[in-house]
This record gives sequence, C-alpha cells and structure tokens, in this order.
Amino acid sequence: MLKNLFSMAQKPETAIKSFAGAGLFWVFISVLLGLVSQLQLFMDLGIPGGYGFTKPLFHSSLIFGAILGIFQAGAIFIVNRDAGGDAQYSILAIGGFKLQQLGLVIGLAGIALGANNGREFGEFNFIADNLMLLGLLHVIAMVLINTWNSASKINLVYVNATLGGMFGIYFVGNFGLPFSPLATVPLFTGMQDQYIQEVYRLGIYCFYIAMPLIALFSTIVPDYLNVPLYSESMARFHILGSILVLPVAAAAWLAGTAAPQFLQSIGVFAALAFYTATFAGAMNICFTVTRTGKTFKLDSLGEWLKYGARMIMILALIRGIASFSAVQNLTAYTWFNVRDVSFDAQTYGLFIMIVALFYVMQITMNHTFGQVSLRLMLILGGLGLLLALTANITQGFYQGALAARTNAEGQLAITDWNQILVAGSWYGGELKEQSQLLTAWMMSLRSVYLLGHILVVLGLLIPTFSLAWQMLNRSQGGYQKPELAQ
Repeated sequence: MLKNLFSMAQKPETAIKSFAGAGLFWVFISVLLGLVSQLQLFMDLGIPGGYGFTKPLFHSSLIFGAILGIFQAGAIFIVNRDAGGDAQYSILAIGGFKLQQLGLVIGLAGIALGANNGREFGEFNFIADNLMLLGLLHVIAMVLINTWNSASKINLVYVNATLGGMFGIYFVGNFGLPFSPLATVPLFTGMQDQYIQEVYRLGIYCFYIAMPLIALFSTIVPDYLNVPLYSESMARFHILGSILVLPVAAAAWLAGTAAPQFLQSIGVFAALAFYTATFAGAMNICFTVTRTGKTFKLDSLGEWLKYGARMIMILALIRGIASFSAVQNLTAYTWFNVRDVSFDAQTYGLFIMIVALFYVMQITMNHTFGQVSLRLMLILGGLGLLLALTANITQGFYQGALAARTNAEGQLAITDWNQILVAGSWYGGELKEQSQLLTAWMMSLRSVYLLGHILVVLGLLIPTFSLAWQMLNRSQGGYQKPELAQ
C-alpha cells in the first residue's frame, strides 16, 4: 500500500489533481465567506466580530487557498506538458501541497481565534507563515528542476517569475521587514511600516492575481486556438516591467503620509508604468486571439479566453488612473484602491482561474467536459460584475466627494458618518435608529451592488460544482480538442 502511495506521489497528475481539488474547495469556502461579509454590512447575522472578523478569513481563503491552489495546478500542468508528460520529482509538489494546506488551515484558525485582529490577507502567524513559504519552496524546486534546460521558453518564464514573485512578496509581507535596517534611515523613519504594507498589497495584486492569470493564458490560449503567442517581447516586457517597478510603484499610495513628497511623485509614475505593463501583458493575450489572421467559431471556453484578458485590461486601466494622488481621494470608498484587491480576486480573478482549470483538467483526466456551466458563468458573472462595478464606482465617488467637502472655514462640511455611509440614498427620513440607517442603505446603490455580488457568487458556484462533479466522474470518454479556426 505504501509503495502504491509513493508511486502515485511520483506522478505529476497526482499533484495537479491535488492542487485543483483544494483550489475548488477554497473557491467554495471563500465565495461563501465573501457573501457573508457583505450581508453583515446590511444586517446583524450574530457573528462575533462582525464584518472585520470575516473579511480577513475571506481574503486569505480566496487568495492563498483558491487562487494559489488553482494556479499551482496550472503551473505543474504547463511544466509537465513541456516535459512530455514525464515531469520529475512530483513528490516535491505533493509535499508542498500538504505544507500549504496545513499552513492555510492553521493561519485561518489563528484569525478565527482572534490572534490576527486587524490584518488583511495572509499575515497568519509564525508557524503558518513558515509552512506556507516552505510549501511554496517545494513547488518552486520541482518546477526549477524540470525547467532548468528550457527556462527561456516564455510560458515557463511566466511560471517561474510568478512563483518566485509569490515567494518573495509573501516573505516581504509576513516576516517583519518593517523592522529592517531601513527603519534606521532618518529620511524614511516613520513611513517604512506603511511603505512595506503598500509593497505587499501591490505585490498581492501583481503576483497572486494579475500575473498568474496572464501566465496561464499565455499557454492555454495559443494551445487551445492552435496559434502562436502574439509577441514574446511584449510578454517579457510585462514580466520585467512588473517586477522592476513594483517596489517603487507602491510609493504612490504613501500620499498624505510622512513619506518624502518626491518619493510619492515618483511612485505615481512608477505605478502608471506598472499598470501599463499589466495592460500590455493582457493585451498580448487579446492580440493572440484577434490578430492571428484567422477567424474562430468560439465555444464557451473560447469566449472566456477572449473576454477574460479584456477584463484584466479594463481593471488594470482603472487601477492605473486611480494611482494619481488626486484620484485616490475619490476612489478611497471604492474597490479601486490598492488596499482592497478582493474585487479583482473574486470576480475576474476566480472567473479566469476556473476557466483555466477547466481546460487543464480536461487534458489531465483525458475527458471532454460539458461547457454549459461556463456559459452560465459568463452570463451571470458578467452581469454581476457590471452591476457591482457600476454601483461601487458611482456611490464610492459620491461618498468620497461628500467626505472631502469643506465649509467656508475650511472645516469638514459633513461630520456625521451616517450621511456619508448612505450617500445617494433615496430614503428621505431621519437616520437616528439602526433600522432607519439600514433602510437608507438598502435604498442606495449598495443594494444594486449586493445584487451584483450575489450574481457573481452564483456565477462562480455553478461552474465550481460542475467542474468538481466532472472531475469525480470516472467514465472518461477521451479528450478531443475542438477545431475552432474557420
């Protein structure tokens, strides 16, 4: 029996299935936690700690459970394809998988027990952080061993750069670098803690959301459509641009702090360069579909490959605009503030990850999956994303404008937080009671946002259950890649 287990652990397919299964499990958990978090803003669910308690649980399970798990399944799949289906040392990836899951569970338990009050994503505890990093190191070692002689291939460059960035930024955010020698330099004293936090937040967006999505698409889109990647140079520009300017770009969100003004200004330009690189990486995927000289009759999976990259482009463009200091004040009440990347992660982040996993598992299990759930995700998720995005930006801008309004004496014109909270509400009554405040809030654009959020949740859960069911289905009829070119 032990011999059989060891033999299974040596197969790369086992590692792929392990990360894929765990990723889908954490998709389910994180989506439910996200919905509970939003409902807590509208009503009392009786959960101790309220919104501030469930939000870090939601963020951590979403990013370090769902997205990280699915990406690693895709990364090992890409490496195994490059190795001709015979990737070596898969047992390292299995070991990394177990360490990561143990670390994630311990970390979430620490948050649930109140040991991590006020934290955002990751930042578990010393034991969990070490387990997560050690698990990532196992996967990186397995990938490097198998790609050492072919690491110049652009899809493998993406995989290695993303995994390396994941490891590096997790270390930066979770191992006390605010107490590094930087703290002793007078010019930076007083702002180094926040600067490291901003680097970590932007790094989470880069290495745990945007780059993993583009990395997977850089292999899946050309392979599925049977076309070459539009431009390897553009892909390398995306990778190098993101890595090189990220540390400086984080300074854009030091506006209004003790940080030197020149650092804030340089940070804004670096942030524009950073989001331009992300935009270019996604545009490269779009051009792979649209500028090949071929026409395609796309199925549901193909439609997602086409529109998924456009979602990344649009959101990167918005975030780039939001990096200007003047715009930051207006976007402070929206999701286009680098301090909250859950919108990106839960919407197009999970959408694209599920689509990528759909493709990966078809080939890994040699079984053609039905695509009805992908069509439903495109309809429900797309509509939900549009509603949530529109409501969030519109009300958030209005809230930001009200919060910044001043009177003739230069003081804040509105000091009652409740008026800002329900900005734009159609409710005209008083706001003295909790029930009145709740009614006013529900009669604002927040209700439109909640509807959009629910549609996104449905759009995610349907393909999650469908994919899990088809992965468990033992009746495999063989995989046949469709011919989409006309």
